[in-house]
Amino acid sequence: STSTVISTSTATATSTSCPVQFEDVHSADWFYQYVRYMFCHNVISGYSTTPPCSQPGASCFKPANTTTRGQLAKIAVLGFALPINTQGGPHFSDVPQGSTYYDYVETGYNLGLWSGYADSTFRPGNAVSRGQAVKMVVSAALQSDPIRWALANPPTNTFEDVPVGSAFFRYIETAVSHGVVAGYECGASPAGPCVAPLNKPYFVPGGSATRAQISKIIYLGTDFGY
Repeated sequence: STSTVISTSTATATSTSCPVQFEDVHSADWFYQYVRYMFCHNVISGYSTTPPCSQPGASCFKPANTTTRGQLAKIAVLGFALPINTQGGPHFSDVPQGSTYYDYVETGYNLGLWSGYADSTFRPGNAVSRGQAVKMVVSAALQSDPIRWALANPPTNTFEDVPVGSAFFRYIETAVSHGVVAGYECGASPAGPCVAPLNKPYFVPGGSATRAQISKIIYLGTDFGY
Protein backbone atom coordinates (compact mmCIF):
# COMPACT_ATOMS: atom_id res chain seq x y z
CA SER A 1 0.00 0.00 0.00
CA THR A 2 1.12 3.58 -0.37
CA SER A 3 -0.48 6.09 1.91
CA THR A 4 -2.57 4.75 4.75
CA VAL A 5 -3.34 8.19 6.03
CA ILE A 6 -6.19 9.68 4.08
CA SER A 7 -7.66 13.13 4.39
CA THR A 8 -11.36 13.73 4.07
CA SER A 9 -10.64 17.37 3.26
CA THR A 10 -9.29 18.91 0.10
CA ALA A 11 -6.34 20.56 1.80
CA THR A 12 -3.45 21.54 -0.41
CA ALA A 13 -0.08 22.93 0.52
CA THR A 14 0.17 26.68 0.38
CA SER A 15 2.29 27.89 -2.50
CA THR A 16 5.79 28.71 -1.40
CA SER A 17 8.98 29.85 -3.05
CA CYS A 18 10.83 27.13 -1.15
CA PRO A 19 11.67 24.29 -3.56
CA VAL A 20 12.09 20.73 -2.33
CA GLN A 21 15.34 19.30 -3.63
CA PHE A 22 15.13 15.80 -2.18
CA GLU A 23 16.07 13.34 -4.90
CA ASP A 24 13.37 10.90 -3.73
CA VAL A 25 10.44 13.36 -3.39
CA HIS A 26 8.73 14.27 -6.66
CA SER A 27 5.69 16.38 -7.48
CA ALA A 28 3.71 13.31 -8.55
CA ASP A 29 4.20 11.54 -5.19
CA TRP A 30 1.14 11.31 -2.92
CA PHE A 31 3.19 12.76 -0.06
CA TYR A 32 4.82 15.62 -2.00
CA GLN A 33 2.66 18.50 -0.75
CA TYR A 34 2.99 17.39 2.87
CA VAL A 35 6.75 16.91 2.79
CA ARG A 36 7.27 20.19 0.95
CA TYR A 37 5.19 22.26 3.33
CA MET A 38 6.70 20.71 6.43
CA PHE A 39 10.23 21.04 5.05
CA CYS A 40 9.71 24.66 4.04
CA HIS A 41 8.43 25.46 7.53
CA ASN A 42 11.45 23.85 9.21
CA VAL A 43 9.47 21.01 10.77
CA ILE A 44 11.21 18.18 8.95
CA SER A 45 14.57 17.76 7.31
CA GLY A 46 16.29 15.23 5.10
CA TYR A 47 19.57 13.41 4.91
CA SER A 48 22.81 14.03 3.11
CA THR A 49 24.96 11.24 4.49
CA THR A 50 23.02 8.83 6.72
CA PRO A 51 21.13 6.95 5.53
CA PRO A 52 23.06 7.35 2.30
CA CYS A 53 21.54 9.10 -0.67
CA SER A 54 22.44 8.11 -4.22
CA GLN A 55 25.73 9.97 -4.23
CA PRO A 56 27.85 12.22 -2.00
CA GLY A 57 26.32 15.67 -1.68
CA ALA A 58 22.82 14.55 -2.68
CA SER A 59 19.86 15.34 -0.44
CA CYS A 60 17.17 12.74 0.22
CA PHE A 61 14.15 12.28 2.47
CA LYS A 62 13.77 8.49 2.56
CA PRO A 63 9.94 8.65 2.69
CA ALA A 64 9.52 4.89 3.14
CA ASN A 65 11.88 4.67 6.10
CA THR A 66 10.49 4.10 9.55
CA THR A 67 10.22 7.04 11.93
CA THR A 68 11.99 6.90 15.28
CA ARG A 69 10.56 8.02 18.61
CA GLY A 70 13.08 10.84 18.75
CA GLN A 71 12.27 12.06 15.26
CA LEU A 72 8.54 12.06 15.96
CA ALA A 73 9.01 13.96 19.22
CA LYS A 74 10.86 16.67 17.30
CA ILE A 75 8.34 16.77 14.45
CA ALA A 76 5.35 16.91 16.81
CA VAL A 77 6.78 19.71 18.95
CA LEU A 78 7.82 21.80 15.95
CA GLY A 79 4.71 20.99 13.91
CA PHE A 80 2.36 22.11 16.66
CA ALA A 81 4.63 25.03 17.64
CA LEU A 82 4.80 23.95 21.28
CA PRO A 83 7.04 26.16 23.45
CA ILE A 84 10.25 24.40 24.45
CA ASN A 85 10.18 23.40 28.11
CA THR A 86 13.09 21.42 29.56
CA GLN A 87 12.30 22.12 33.21
CA GLY A 88 13.50 19.36 35.51
CA GLY A 89 15.42 17.59 32.78
CA PRO A 90 16.98 15.37 31.84
CA HIS A 91 14.27 12.84 32.65
CA PHE A 92 15.71 10.07 30.50
CA SER A 93 19.15 8.48 30.76
CA ASP A 94 19.44 8.04 26.99
CA VAL A 95 18.40 11.60 26.09
CA PRO A 96 20.98 13.73 27.90
CA GLN A 97 21.14 17.50 27.81
CA GLY A 98 22.68 18.63 24.54
CA SER A 99 21.61 15.58 22.56
CA THR A 100 19.75 15.94 19.27
CA TYR A 101 16.25 15.36 20.61
CA TYR A 102 16.66 16.64 24.16
CA ASP A 103 14.59 19.84 23.87
CA TYR A 104 11.73 18.08 22.10
CA VAL A 105 11.57 14.95 24.23
CA GLU A 106 11.66 17.03 27.42
CA THR A 107 9.00 19.42 26.14
CA GLY A 108 6.63 16.59 25.36
CA TYR A 109 7.36 14.90 28.66
CA ASN A 110 6.67 18.06 30.65
CA LEU A 111 3.39 18.53 28.79
CA GLY A 112 2.37 14.92 29.46
CA LEU A 113 2.37 14.03 25.77
CA TRP A 114 4.56 10.97 26.17
CA SER A 115 6.55 9.05 28.72
CA GLY A 116 9.44 6.65 28.74
CA TYR A 117 10.06 3.11 29.88
CA ALA A 118 10.37 1.60 33.34
CA ASP A 119 14.17 1.75 33.15
CA SER A 120 14.06 5.57 32.76
CA THR A 121 14.91 5.47 29.07
CA PHE A 122 13.05 7.06 26.17
CA ARG A 123 14.71 4.96 23.44
CA PRO A 124 14.76 7.74 20.85
CA GLY A 125 16.23 5.45 18.19
CA ASN A 126 13.42 2.91 18.36
CA ALA A 127 10.98 2.81 15.46
CA VAL A 128 7.61 4.25 16.41
CA SER A 129 4.53 2.17 15.67
CA ARG A 130 1.43 3.51 13.93
CA GLY A 131 -0.52 3.37 17.19
CA GLN A 132 2.20 5.15 19.14
CA ALA A 133 2.53 7.78 16.41
CA VAL A 134 -1.16 8.62 16.44
CA LYS A 135 -1.20 8.83 20.23
CA MET A 136 1.78 11.22 20.24
CA VAL A 137 0.35 13.41 17.48
CA VAL A 138 -3.17 13.55 18.91
CA SER A 139 -1.77 14.34 22.36
CA ALA A 140 0.14 17.26 20.83
CA ALA A 141 -3.01 18.43 19.02
CA LEU A 142 -5.05 18.31 22.22
CA GLN A 143 -2.41 20.41 23.96
CA SER A 144 -1.98 22.85 21.08
CA ASP A 145 -5.63 23.43 20.17
CA PRO A 146 -8.03 22.26 22.92
CA ILE A 147 -10.91 24.21 21.39
CA ARG A 148 -10.88 22.28 18.14
CA TRP A 149 -9.59 19.00 19.54
CA ALA A 150 -11.15 16.78 22.23
CA LEU A 151 -10.45 13.14 22.98
CA ALA A 152 -13.18 11.06 21.35
CA ASN A 153 -14.75 7.98 22.93
CA PRO A 154 -17.33 6.59 20.48
CA PRO A 155 -19.41 3.53 21.38
CA THR A 156 -18.19 1.53 18.38
CA ASN A 157 -14.82 1.04 16.75
CA THR A 158 -13.87 2.12 13.24
CA PHE A 159 -11.16 -0.52 12.84
CA GLU A 160 -11.45 -4.23 13.35
CA ASP A 161 -8.09 -4.42 15.15
CA VAL A 162 -8.61 -1.41 17.45
CA PRO A 163 -11.46 -2.48 19.74
CA VAL A 164 -13.32 -0.20 22.13
CA GLY A 165 -11.26 0.31 25.27
CA SER A 166 -7.92 -0.75 23.78
CA ALA A 167 -4.76 1.26 24.46
CA PHE A 168 -4.88 3.42 21.33
CA PHE A 169 -8.64 3.39 20.75
CA ARG A 170 -9.53 6.94 21.81
CA TYR A 171 -6.52 8.50 20.11
CA ILE A 172 -7.07 6.67 16.82
CA GLU A 173 -10.81 7.45 16.85
CA THR A 174 -10.01 11.10 17.55
CA ALA A 175 -7.67 11.18 14.56
CA VAL A 176 -10.34 9.52 12.41
CA SER A 177 -12.91 12.12 13.43
CA HIS A 178 -10.58 14.86 12.17
CA GLY A 179 -9.92 13.11 8.87
CA VAL A 180 -6.27 12.62 9.73
CA VAL A 181 -5.99 8.83 9.42
CA ALA A 182 -7.64 5.92 7.71
CA GLY A 183 -6.79 2.26 7.54
CA TYR A 184 -6.35 -0.67 5.18
CA GLU A 185 -9.24 -2.45 3.54
CA CYS A 186 -9.88 -5.86 5.05
CA GLY A 187 -8.84 -8.98 3.21
CA ALA A 188 -5.54 -7.76 1.82
CA SER A 189 -2.14 -7.42 3.45
CA PRO A 190 -1.30 -5.85 5.83
CA ALA A 191 -4.93 -5.96 6.98
CA GLY A 192 -6.53 -9.06 8.42
CA PRO A 193 -9.49 -11.01 7.08
CA CYS A 194 -12.88 -9.42 6.52
CA VAL A 195 -15.31 -10.01 9.36
CA ALA A 196 -18.95 -10.04 8.30
CA PRO A 197 -21.27 -8.28 8.29
CA LEU A 198 -19.45 -4.94 8.61
CA ASN A 199 -16.13 -5.85 6.95
CA LYS A 200 -14.35 -3.10 8.86
CA PRO A 201 -10.93 -1.87 7.75
CA TYR A 202 -7.81 -2.50 9.83
CA PHE A 203 -5.49 0.11 11.27
CA VAL A 204 -2.52 -2.18 12.05
CA PRO A 205 -1.47 -0.19 15.13
CA GLY A 206 1.66 -2.27 15.61
CA GLY A 207 2.92 -1.59 12.10
CA SER A 208 5.70 0.86 11.39
CA ALA A 209 4.93 4.52 10.64
CA THR A 210 6.92 5.78 7.66
CA ARG A 211 8.41 9.23 7.34
CA ALA A 212 5.97 10.06 4.54
CA GLN A 213 2.98 8.97 6.61
CA ILE A 214 4.14 10.99 9.62
CA SER A 215 4.53 14.09 7.43
CA LYS A 216 0.93 13.75 6.32
CA ILE A 217 -0.43 13.07 9.82
CA ILE A 218 1.29 16.14 11.24
CA TYR A 219 0.30 18.31 8.26
CA LEU A 220 -3.38 17.38 8.53
CA GLY A 221 -3.38 17.48 12.32
CA THR A 222 -2.09 21.03 12.52
CA ASP A 223 -3.37 24.24 11.03
CA PHE A 224 -1.27 23.42 7.96
CA GLY A 225 -4.09 21.19 6.81
CA TYR A 226 -6.89 23.77 7.21
